[in-house]
Amino acid sequence: MSVLLLPLFFALTGMRTQLDLLIGKSALLWAAIVLLAAVFGKMAGAALAARWTGHSWRFAGALGALLNTRGLVELVVLNIAYNVGAFSPTLFSMMVVMALLTTMSTAPILNVLGIQNQSLIKPLPEDRSEM
Repeated sequence: MSVLLLPLFFALTGMRTQLDLLIGKSALLWAAIVLLAAVFGKMAGAALAARWTGHSWRFAGALGALLNTRGLVELVVLNIAYNVGAFSPTLFSMMVVMALLTTMSTAPILNVLGIQNQSLIKPLPEDRSEM
C-alpha cells in the first residue's frame, strides 16, 4: 500500500509548495535563515551529544549529517501543520525547501568527512562473550 500512497503524498506536498512565494530579497533571506538554523541545529546538537558520550569528532559529524536525512518525517509534520493552519503558505514553502536541501546535503557532507559506506561501523568480535 505504501508503494501507492507515498508517491501521492510527495505529489500533494509538491502541489502545495509555491516556490514563487520565495522570490524577493526578504523571502530568500528568511529561507536562508531557516535552512542555516536547521542544518546548524541538527548537526551541532547531534555532534555535541555524540562527543559528550565519547565518540570522535568524525563520528559526531557523521551523526549530525545523518540527522539531516529526516526529510520525510519533516514533510509529514509540515503537511499536518499546514492542514491545521499553523503557518502560512510562504513558511510552508520555505520549510519544504529546507527539508529537501538538508536531505540532499547529507551525502556531500559525509564525503567531506571522508565517510564511505560502512567505514564507521565496527565489526562484532568473534567471541561474543566480550559484549
